[in-house]
Amino acid sequence: MSNNHDSQPGLGVIMEREGLELMPTREGRYSEAAGGQQQQQQQQSRYLEGDRHAAPQSYASSSYRGKPAPLTYSEDPRRQKPIGESCRTLWLVLAIVIGVLVVVGAIVGGVVGSREMKKTTSSSSSSSSSSRNTVAATTPAGPSTSSTPAVAQSVVRANTPITATGWREGAHFHIWVFYQGPDGVIKRSRFSSEAGKGWSKPENFTAIKTRSSGTPLTATTNLQKTPPEVNLYYVDPSSQLRGYKFQESSTGAGSSSSSENGRLNSFPFTVPPASKLSAWWPVLASQNPDGTMQYFRDLGFEGRDWENYTFSNADAVPGTGIVMLPTAVAYKEAAGFLYVNNKGVLSTYLASSNNTAVEGWAWGAGPTNVQFPTNKTSPIGAFAYGRTKNLINTVAVFQGDDGRLYEARQDEHSNGSEWRGPTANEVLGGAKPARDTDIACVTMALWELSEVRLVQGPGAADMNRCYFQGGEGGIREVWFDGKAWNDLGSLPLG
Repeated sequence: MSNNHDSQPGLGVIMEREGLELMPTREGRYSEAAGGQQQQQQQQSRYLEGDRHAAPQSYASSSYRGKPAPLTYSEDPRRQKPIGESCRTLWLVLAIVIGVLVVVGAIVGGVVGSREMKKTTSSSSSSSSSSRNTVAATTPAGPSTSSTPAVAQSVVRANTPITATGWREGAHFHIWVFYQGPDGVIKRSRFSSEAGKGWSKPENFTAIKTRSSGTPLTATTNLQKTPPEVNLYYVDPSSQLRGYKFQESSTGAGSSSSSENGRLNSFPFTVPPASKLSAWWPVLASQNPDGTMQYFRDLGFEGRDWENYTFSNADAVPGTGIVMLPTAVAYKEAAGFLYVNNKGVLSTYLASSNNTAVEGWAWGAGPTNVQFPTNKTSPIGAFAYGRTKNLINTVAVFQGDDGRLYEARQDEHSNGSEWRGPTANEVLGGAKPARDTDIACVTMALWELSEVRLVQGPGAADMNRCYFQGGEGGIREVWFDGKAWNDLGSLPLG
């Protein structure tokens, strides 16, 4: 490019000849120069001599909005020309200026448009990612979806049995929910709090042969295995207690497999048709026909088989709900279960201590002060999470004859081993549970020999999830954050 100003004068030279000073600002505007100053004259002189870096400039504060402001200029009265010559030159200058503005406008418009397009694309991508992660990074946030009755009823059996189990893996946690399809096939939905994962679609397990309808289900997690081993217990068509094992790693560590629980299935144990099941590894409970409670222990971690015995002093109402839970933060067979006695009172049984109260445990032994609603055979869902020392907080959920879900709590606000409730919760009721729904809740898996204890303090409540069948037929999820219940919608079914 030639720098010969005499043969091809640039815009700055023409402006200088006419006494006009074009003043660009830092923000892309132009402002009127304060002519007559010695510094500007020196810059003009240097500029005419070929020093383009000495072009006169003025920096005015402004806010750039994406469109350049109208061009302004000033005329030096000391350099005035005859009117005709000035007009011709002025028209030439204006033409050049307009051309420059058109080019600048096109460039600015392209840049702004490109940025807006990137912003929109980024926003769309972020929105899509957020949608996929609605229940993952939350997560405590849950699925936030709903199922149409037609879809739900084609996937989930009416009054399906429901069970749930979960464990922590580093900074994340995993939850598995099992239920039954209209054809009797066992289905599983899996959740991971890892970013980008969330809930899986339902998976079918046709190899698991259960009673075609009404089979009880219960699942628990064995942390002695790598990856953790999930055990699902159910009742087969001949009323025999059966088990199925799953080992599936989300990190690639260990092996992935699923198979029958050979040691349990070789006995077998009989479970009456009206009995419910509940497990907390390595123990499991059911009810005998006479109302007494049957207790099973998996002694595989000791290299032995299963054993079972009966608690004759557990005076349970026939068909009672059962929930097996850890009774302490540091757990090694410190297990107990909730049930309803034949007087309709929520009761606790400290299975690992022969129903003898243990100092330092939150639970007492025997009946609580909570009178059950009239539906004494309602399923019970319950979870435990860490409090202080070796104490746990416990929340139980059950359904009344009016169809509403009630809760009872034993926590830091309770008087000793007393419970608070039952109370009908608006959020639980707002989730519109189906009549006679099963109820399942999650307590994180733990095992003292693996140095895994209930989480205490921040994050202790993030796995406090419960599941039940909604009125539309899908599987609903609610979360107790330690202070209040949150309705997380329905699990995705398609």
